[in-house]
Amino acid sequence: TKTALFDQFPWTDHMESGVLLERK
Repeated sequence: TKTALFDQFPWTDHMESGVLLERK
């Protein structure tokens, strides 16, 4: 499910979102 959501975001947001999700 995470990969599907990330596919909808641009590369920059993809990286930033991944880091933020891991920190939470």
